[in-house]
Amino acid sequence: MTKEEMYKSFLQDPLLIEKEYFSKKEISQIKFIDKSKIKLLEILKLVITEIDDNQSSGSIARKINKKLNKD
Repeated sequence: MTKEEMYKSFLQDPLLIEKEYFSKKEISQIKFIDKSKIKLLEILKLVITEIDDNQSSGSIARKINKKLNKD
């Protein structure tokens, strides 16, 4: 599964639409390489990238915390 496919599978979660992060139309247009102002999506991209690079869970957790505390 590619990074784009993993990202799209997370975007299909009904909660994103229910919580009004996105409309169905917007979800179909979002790409992995697109920047987002929504922290959740940026964290998802970070995790997908790190998992694809075979990073340890501890390393991924540190990077998530760093990103969350940065903004």
